[in-house]
Amino acid sequence: MKKNGFTLVELLAVLAVLALLLTIAVPGIQKMSYKIQNNMFCDKVENIIKGAQLYGDDNYDAIKSKSGQKDVIKVQDLVKHGYLKKDNNKEEDENMFIVDSRDNTSMMNEEITLYIKNNRVYATYNFREDDKEICK
Repeated sequence: MKKNGFTLVELLAVLAVLALLLTIAVPGIQKMSYKIQNNMFCDKVENIIKGAQLYGDDNYDAIKSKSGQKDVIKVQDLVKHGYLKKDNNKEEDENMFIVDSRDNTSMMNEEITLYIKNNRVYATYNFREDDKEICK
């Protein structure tokens, strides 16, 4: 008699092997996804700092005239003045132009401190408490 198909034992063995492979692979994939999202966040912060430095260079005299030669600017101001490009083209929600890739929240109200030291403009991103260790 000719055998057609697989036996129940063979199918169960294949399912067990697949389940074992998934158990090994899923945590690694999740960890890799988390690292990619953090890297995207850090790249975005780096771009924000570069845009803020360009803004600071263009507004050097205004910053220098402030007390302590410091100024604080928000990301939304950098977008408004053309120093940063929008993440998306959605015009409905102006608070979502720059988005944190980790949780899809707006970064438009994040602050950057500009200061002058040795006649040069520096910019520092004002990290939230839980983000300080991510971008080192």
